[in-house]
Amino acid sequence: MSSLTVSDIGVPGGPLSRSLTTTRPSIWEDPRFQPQPPREGTPPGQVGLFALLWVLIGLVSAYDTYLTVRFQESLDVMECNPIALWLLAYDEWSAATLVGLKFLGSMVVLGSLCLCFWVQPRWGLTITVSIAVLQGALLAFLTIG
Repeated sequence: MSSLTVSDIGVPGGPLSRSLTTTRPSIWEDPRFQPQPPREGTPPGQVGLFALLWVLIGLVSAYDTYLTVRFQESLDVMECNPIALWLLAYDEWSAATLVGLKFLGSMVVLGSLCLCFWVQPRWGLTITVSIAVLQGALLAFLTIG
């Protein structure tokens, strides 16, 4: 039995050199992790519409969060959402918890929309359009109301 030293590990031709130099495909070369085109039969127009609406949903969410931070001193009077008011009261009227949960919720929704569109494009687009309409109504309420 031979004893290994630290210097043998990385030396070409050393006892462990074969296991260290064995090449395996990296994650960037593995076909399982390569970006896939949209499913067969999904028209490019639907993909573009989905992407546009997805960005709109994210932008309205970001604008809503901006307004929350911008006017956090008067949220106890201006906020209309009872859940948001409860979160503000829970955190002693600090907007930190509310902003964090808004961000988390936005990320979950946007990720779920991508997953829905990838699995079933027709349903994913339908759900995305529905949420985009609601976000459009929220944007109108925030800017006009």
